[in-house]
Amino acid sequence: MIAGLAVLGLSACRQTRAQRSLAPAEQYPGGRLLIEAPELADRIGERSLVILDASRLHEYHAGHIPGARHVWWQDTMEIHNEVYGMLVGEPRRSQLVQRIGLDPDDEVVVYERGDGRAACRWLWFLHAIGFRRVRLLHGGLRAWLAAGYPTTRALPPAAEHGTFQPVLHYDVLAELPDVQAALQDPESCLLDNRTDQERRQTWGGRLRLGQIPGAVAVPWRALLAGDPPLAFRPPDELAALYRSVSVQPEQRVIVYGLSSPHAAISYVSLRLLDYPNVRIYDGSWAQWGMLNDLPIEPADVSKP
Repeated sequence: MIAGLAVLGLSACRQTRAQRSLAPAEQYPGGRLLIEAPELADRIGERSLVILDASRLHEYHAGHIPGARHVWWQDTMEIHNEVYGMLVGEPRRSQLVQRIGLDPDDEVVVYERGDGRAACRWLWFLHAIGFRRVRLLHGGLRAWLAAGYPTTRALPPAAEHGTFQPVLHYDVLAELPDVQAALQDPESCLLDNRTDQERRQTWGGRLRLGQIPGAVAVPWRALLAGDPPLAFRPPDELAALYRSVSVQPEQRVIVYGLSSPHAAISYVSLRLLDYPNVRIYDGSWAQWGMLNDLPIEPADVSKP
């Protein structure tokens, strides 16, 4: 079905490096969240398969997987909120899933050209509104191209009106009171995924410097492997990374980033390790760091 389309872009050297850096999906305890490029290629054209490209729009138009529809991570954010990045409200949530033609029995595959954060945000967004039949293309578009599969500039037909009805699921979504309660809960763990650069961000003085008291830090960039970073590190390395800061599977983990969309990549990494209780703090540091009456402690920031 996809023969004869143009293949855009990786040299043989970069293809070999990209392929070598990926651990097979089945090695991850939660590898069901991933789909490999050969399986996706075999399923192109299935009526119930919805493929979403979360790349920048100009990248999508430059070449995308046949049948893929474009989505943008910022559409999942509420613009009428002083806290940047919080989950979009209704009716916009319903409009988003209707626009991509999502039905309850569909299966979604999300990918992008970048480091994976936009695709992870869309996976978490679908989880948060109650849709769980969603997977990431393992290694993103780079892995697709490295395997020799084609891309196209042709746009898919307009989607039919989707029938899936979003309902918020708080098993993956945490709000401010949940985080405040976690500060007093020995079975909870607060995970800060900001990089050192993000920890220095004040957004023109709107944000304080520091972290939520008791939070442990695993910067999101540390989760990725490859040159350039294109996929999650192998499962044993991911597990060791979280063990090193005492993030345990039996804990109730709440992840926060500089803003909520930044936290999704850590959410996915923990799900890949089969951590059963992981939520994203919707306000993230964009909210906590802005509210002066909330406690903070100094953040350990390496020197540039």
